[in-house]
Amino acid sequence: MASKLINMNGDLTDIFYRYKMPQVNIIKQGAFYAFTNIEELCKKKYLNRNILDIKKYLNKYFSTSWSYKNNNFITSAPVTQQRLQQSIFDYVNKFICCSVCNSPETKKEREKDSDINICSACGNIDILTDNGVIRKKKIENNNNNKVSININKD
Repeated sequence: MASKLINMNGDLTDIFYRYKMPQVNIIKQGAFYAFTNIEELCKKKYLNRNILDIKKYLNKYFSTSWSYKNNNFITSAPVTQQRLQQSIFDYVNKFICCSVCNSPETKKEREKDSDINICSACGNIDILTDNGVIRKKKIENNNNNKVSININKD
């Protein structure tokens, strides 16, 4: 079932915003709640993130455990569609959008002991923590073509 596409940044009033994602779909299955379109949402053309990253965030956001079964995230905690959608908007704004240009065109990579986001729009590199972006790396090209990296603590 195709989900309605909505603005990735959570601004539902800007009809011309170009970055879209499927609206979350949650259904009640007996005593459990199933987030049924998580695989579609994580695809490269939308969030472009690993399902386990989203699971870790949802566990913390809802203070409950989510399990991955039959291509769905399942929880026993009562979760509404609106609250789940807001949690995904929060995830996008904290862990996907560039801290400089706010573009969601970022690629998550592992560098030494840190996760980083590399923005394909402006080239910014954000260092990620469990709470979101805490530092930016500014890459500067000196006259002698050496690259220096400045780490700013925000």
